[in-house]
Amino acid sequence: MPDFFDPIDYLTYLRRNWKFAAIAIGTAVGLTAIACFALPKQYTATATLLIEPPSGMDPRGATAVSAIYLESLKAYEQFAASDSLFERAREKFHLEEGSATESLRRRVVRVLKLPDTKVLQIRVTLTDPKQAQALVQFLAEETAALNRSVAKQSEHEALAEVRSQVAEAGAQVARAREQFNAADAAGAEGVLADEVRDLTDLKGRLNEQLAEASTTLAELSARAAVQSNGFAPADSRESLQQEIAGARARETALKGQIATVNRDVSSKAAALAAARARADRSRDDLRAAETAFEAVSRRANDLAGPTGLRTEQLRIIDPGIVPQQPSFPNLPLFTALALLISAMLCLAWLSLRYGLEQQRVRSARSEFKVARSGGR
Repeated sequence: MPDFFDPIDYLTYLRRNWKFAAIAIGTAVGLTAIACFALPKQYTATATLLIEPPSGMDPRGATAVSAIYLESLKAYEQFAASDSLFERAREKFHLEEGSATESLRRRVVRVLKLPDTKVLQIRVTLTDPKQAQALVQFLAEETAALNRSVAKQSEHEALAEVRSQVAEAGAQVARAREQFNAADAAGAEGVLADEVRDLTDLKGRLNEQLAEASTTLAELSARAAVQSNGFAPADSRESLQQEIAGARARETALKGQIATVNRDVSSKAAALAAARARADRSRDDLRAAETAFEAVSRRANDLAGPTGLRTEQLRIIDPGIVPQQPSFPNLPLFTALALLISAMLCLAWLSLRYGLEQQRVRSARSEFKVARSGGR
């Protein structure tokens, strides 16, 4: 007879042994229920806080919250999960005195920022439901207060820093204005401009005089040439030579004066350009210092506004209620698990017994066939 699995036979076997399965499953469920009633009940109270964006944020940008920003909000879990805060709560509510603060906090308090949200939950598990609710409300209120304190302290530090920047910018403005006023009061630019203008006018007049002297010298030279070809008296020629010598001396003197005036004009023009450059530089420095002072002053005015406008705020939206049902042990869950596990174990045990019995039956049939073959 070939070996094969007969489902009808298997189901018949399970039906014959249903009492064993019922007793085993009932015993497992009953023991689980008894254990649930015997174990000390623990109650979990939950408080919910909302992490609000800074009030000063652009409302158009507040709606475009990125996943990176939401992930960064996990840092607020440390506000509620700090050991110092739990130590104060422990002293206030007289929690277990014998255990360490860190281990007790990990066992009693759980802080969780819900994924992809701005919601922070604080869960407290204790044997007393009223104490659990009072403790979780205390932790939520102190967490919000701690966040406000940290935000206020950081804003005060930022305000002190920007006030020092305002003072420094004001000092720079005063120095720049002092330099600008000193340069303007000296009047060097106006004096030099007048001197350059006077020297330019003098140079023009000297050039006119030089032109006249050159013209006179040319006329005298021409007369001397005419007299040298004719018969002029000796006195007349001598007088003409003296006039020519005087004209040459005047021309030479005028050229020397013009060269001196040119040098003076060049030096005064360079000094005027330098004075104008200094004036422009001091004016630009004053304008830049005033611009920087205005920018820092605007920032100081913004920081001097109401606190909490530039950092996230923790707002309690649900302080929690006194839990009515225990979170541990969970009787429906544990009995359902006991039912499922015991049913699976019973099925596995009966399947194993069925397989062993089928193997013995097949072995007996094989021996019987062998015996009959030998008898023949």
